[in-house]
Amino acid sequence: MSRAASFFCPSAFPHVCTFVYYQFSGYSSYEHLNASRVSVYFSHALSGTSLKNIRHYAQLHLGKKPKFFDHMDSSLNVEKYGSEEPPEVDVTKIGTPVALFAGQNDWLVSSQDIQYLQDRLPNVFMTRNCSDFGHHDFMWGTNAVDCAYNPIIHDIIKSHE
Repeated sequence: MSRAASFFCPSAFPHVCTFVYYQFSGYSSYEHLNASRVSVYFSHALSGTSLKNIRHYAQLHLGKKPKFFDHMDSSLNVEKYGSEEPPEVDVTKIGTPVALFAGQNDWLVSSQDIQYLQDRLPNVFMTRNCSDFGHHDFMWGTNAVDCAYNPIIHDIIKSHE
């Protein structure tokens, strides 16, 4: 992805990089973005993943239901899942405690997605709306500490007192 960083973040036009960043994550308050770091974010984006994972994320986003990976080949799906369509993931069986975070400007996760999970996950211990956050603000936003990280740390400390 370092090639992408050099393409999207030309030194002669630094605002192009910021514009492209917002296209991937949703617009958020400019105060959340450390614009001098966006080229670094692009140089590391998608490292450690695969094209199959990206295809699965796209399937999940477009399908609006948590399903296993669709191989786009009914015979392969039958071999893997016993049906031509991939089965839905039964999120009610997820026993791990979960904190849900939403951003009003997140283009990848909607409020309906959060509600779907909140209604079905058995161990949601926290739901927070970081109102003007985009998707990547939870990782790279300058205010992520206040809206996301500190509440999680506080809850961990509280649960071990």
